[in-house]
Amino acid sequence: MAKEKIRFVDPHEVPPPPGVEGWERMYNRSYMFTPKGVDPEREKYESERLWVFDSLHQPPKPLMISTDFYDTSWWIRLNQFNSNVFAFPAALGIDHRMLYGYSYLTPIVLDNPEESAKREEIFRKRINHYWEHWPEALDNLVRKQLGTTKAIEALNFEEPPYIVPESEVMDFRGTYAFDQLEKNWRDLVSFWNSGYSVHFEMFNIAHVANLAFSDFCKKAFPDISDGSIGQMLAGLGADVYRPDEEMQAMARIALELKVADVILQPGDFSEVEGRLKGTDAGKKWLEEFEKRKEPWFYFSTGYSIFTPQDKCWFEDYNLPLASVRTYIERFKKGDDVGAPKREAKARADRLAAEYRGLLKEGDRGVFDQLLNLDRMTSPHLEGHMLWFECTHNYAVRKQLKAIGNIFVHYGYMDDPDDIWYLNIHEVGILIRDVCRAATTYAKIDWAPGRRAQSVYYWKPEIKWRKEIVKRLSEWKPPAALGVAPDVIADPFLIGLWGITTEKIAMWHKAAAVEVSKITELNGFPAAPKVAEGTARVVLDVNRIGTVKVGDILVCPTTSPSWGPVFNQVKAVVTDMGGMMSHSAIVSREYGIPAVTGTGYATKAIKNGDIISVDGDKGVVTIIRKAK
Repeated sequence: MAKEKIRFVDPHEVPPPPGVEGWERMYNRSYMFTPKGVDPEREKYESERLWVFDSLHQPPKPLMISTDFYDTSWWIRLNQFNSNVFAFPAALGIDHRMLYGYSYLTPIVLDNPEESAKREEIFRKRINHYWEHWPEALDNLVRKQLGTTKAIEALNFEEPPYIVPESEVMDFRGTYAFDQLEKNWRDLVSFWNSGYSVHFEMFNIAHVANLAFSDFCKKAFPDISDGSIGQMLAGLGADVYRPDEEMQAMARIALELKVADVILQPGDFSEVEGRLKGTDAGKKWLEEFEKRKEPWFYFSTGYSIFTPQDKCWFEDYNLPLASVRTYIERFKKGDDVGAPKREAKARADRLAAEYRGLLKEGDRGVFDQLLNLDRMTSPHLEGHMLWFECTHNYAVRKQLKAIGNIFVHYGYMDDPDDIWYLNIHEVGILIRDVCRAATTYAKIDWAPGRRAQSVYYWKPEIKWRKEIVKRLSEWKPPAALGVAPDVIADPFLIGLWGITTEKIAMWHKAAAVEVSKITELNGFPAAPKVAEGTARVVLDVNRIGTVKVGDILVCPTTSPSWGPVFNQVKAVVTDMGGMMSHSAIVSREYGIPAVTGTGYATKAIKNGDIISVDGDKGVVTIIRKAK
């Protein structure tokens, strides 16, 4: 008798939130689930697949409209490397759809053994080449990503001149400010896309190294847990931790130069800077601070998908200043801030030695090779966030603001941040409209402010979109849609998103229970140990200031900007994420228990609930509900 399929709600049958009719016109049409009755074949494909909400990359709110090109860009680039560049034998990539402003994913797996065998030979040759030259290739990747960031920052989005400079005419240039404005926009999109290509150049095959080690361990040690495998990779560090480490260094320098108390005095960075400039020691500290800006101050807040609220350290020196002040206070108390990571590395080495000792002599060499490969490549699974998400997001966001200022001047919108309510195609259309207005109506009295022809349309349209986005924000996207396969086999869905066959069964069971009645959640045993304490549910990185020392953090997922909170909490619980997600890796680095990929934690757990987190078994128990 065939096993009954696990079925979630059909994506075509999900009722819309109230008052959002017409929401589809804001986003890219190729991103939508097929309307019912339009294309039965594609509708059937969508209905019979498993789609999971991508809370790993998207905060629990609808995508800002201008960032739909972010999501569609990584859709293409990840699949390109899996399908066409490295020729993965079976994992061809991830299909995307949008439902009411929320991104859903499904893995594409090649079910053709003969074709997979052909691809295997190509795949092995290419990834082995990268693994053999990993340090060189990684240095090259960082150079490329920083180069692309600088190229984006160098683009000039300014008001076109009424009369172009004479020198440009006398040089027979032939193309001028209006041509350049359009070209700069095309270049911005091109740089963004090429940055995403480089992002995936080594990211996917780093996951392959991790999966190779994990598979070996599970075959050699049938009872080994995912948590134990992850523990053997702890304490390695990553580039994304360097900004925090640099601020630790600045705190130590402040104590050595005896300017720590000056820095701790109330005031923002400009006030602190003013006080420090009054002494030689203070000037020396500021010089050291200046040296550490490049490239570490690209570190930013937010998720992978950026928003206008995110900030980069280059934009707000109060962010690194807060970190310096925290470390000064800790150093004054005698805290050994590096102890958790050293202990994590020592535990990793002890555990690896214990498991290695259980192997036959002939298998130890394979174990060593795979462990060393995984330890070499896995830091990039965290480090990539600095070299792409932080650097490129900041540069693109800054340029969108500049374009928004032009649109305000031409009357399309009232606030430059309103550009976030336009999609990528509309931004390009409006830039061309600006060029038409600037050349046609430059000095026409009846066209005040050189307003463009379509101004009448955009202000009310943006007002309508803001209201729709607000209503979509009040909707709670289901964790999963469609029909689950018998077995989840995609390595990225398992390792990064934390979606497994067992997890889907747990989600389905939880979906049938009223959220308020859930008392136990299951997820990945991402970091070992057990902790009990008060839950602090944080849905947005901008709210991490509400976390108190000793709380248990409950959140959709985490990204580098959540880093400071790991020093304060007892444990971490997330809705989404696997063994190699940010939450899992950093929890192991800090030696705190973590359960990732629970699916429903932020819905089932409330602020003040007393909960237990078993990072060895992957179980979260609500002991007592808050009153």
